[in-house]
Amino acid sequence: MNKTFASLAAAVIVSLGTSLAAAQAGAIGLAPEVRTTFHQHVTATNIAPVMVDRHLVVGGVVPAGIILHPVPPVVIARAPEFAGHRFVLANERIHIVHPETRAIVTVIH
Repeated sequence: MNKTFASLAAAVIVSLGTSLAAAQAGAIGLAPEVRTTFHQHVTATNIAPVMVDRHLVVGGVVPAGIILHPVPPVVIARAPEFAGHRFVLANERIHIVHPETRAIVTVIH
């Protein structure tokens, strides 16, 4: 029985590690100055925050009822890979989202 439990535990650990790696594989990194620019934009334009009843993480999906905003041109000028992406200010963090899948690609704390 101990051998079976150990095998099951090992399988769960490998599965969790694979899931985490897959979730992070879609992540897009941001330079610190781009993060600062994004924060400044959100503050200056008074983007309304939303509260989501679950923890949003890279690789997760933003619920369908949440309104997404276009990534501002000032950010795209510094990080062109975000052209066409959207974002939401939720749970005190900026979540950059793939526009078609609503999958979170980056979280700015």
